[in-house]
Amino acid sequence: MATFKLYPPTVAGTTPPFYKTGTGTYILRVPFTMNKMVNLSDVGGVKLRIRAADTDLEIGRLNAYNYALSSDEGSYADFDLAPIVASIFEGKYYKIQLAYIDSADDSEIGYYSTISIVKCTAYPVISIVGLDQYSSNIDTGYYTGLYTNIDSSEKCYQYKFTLFDSTGEILDTSGWLLHNSTGDDKSIESNDAYFLNYTCEPSEKYSLQYSVITTNNLQLDGPKYLLVGSTSVAPELKADLVVDLDYDNGCVNLSLSPWAQNK
Repeated sequence: MATFKLYPPTVAGTTPPFYKTGTGTYILRVPFTMNKMVNLSDVGGVKLRIRAADTDLEIGRLNAYNYALSSDEGSYADFDLAPIVASIFEGKYYKIQLAYIDSADDSEIGYYSTISIVKCTAYPVISIVGLDQYSSNIDTGYYTGLYTNIDSSEKCYQYKFTLFDSTGEILDTSGWLLHNSTGDDKSIESNDAYFLNYTCEPSEKYSLQYSVITTNNLQLDGPKYLLVGSTSVAPELKADLVVDLDYDNGCVNLSLSPWAQNK
């Protein structure tokens, strides 16, 4: 139990954007750093204060439905914005603050943090062109990642391809690379090419994933596509070599005739 009003968590100046999930809800995850003056046992929850960035009008105060605390880095709180969904709009920016809820008395709210700016963006779609998410794909060695977002201001900033084996171990990765927008055909799409630096065996199963970090630091991992190595077939030519001495012209003529297997 805290004997004083809890000091606030530390939040960054900007928070990665949030968007409407596949179930139609807005889930906002806010990373933060624990205040050194607050014990983990003193915290019974995390509260969010959210305001419109343009009008400074308070939209609501919500309790986190899920959170993780760490004395080092890695703390975060998840908020379901369903109670205030009527005031949430794609492309808009919001001011948010966090405060701890006292573990001994959930009516006791600590000091609110400094302001962090967060954006509501459209639902992003990440895929690898030509691959089927629900079946096996033959490895071709060359792939194109596609990031699509109808919010054209939420651009791809960095991308990464990662190849995994059947146990989830990383076999090959491009690492984070800067996106080159000169290859983009549409303002709402980003294309990234990748040559696989690994030979996939026909008898093994692999998975390939395309990941993106946007200009507002939203990190997205696409689905893992199942890959199998291609089975190359080397053609075999069987024929009889026929040698014909051409005495008149002083040369040897070579020709191929159908192979006589029982010869």
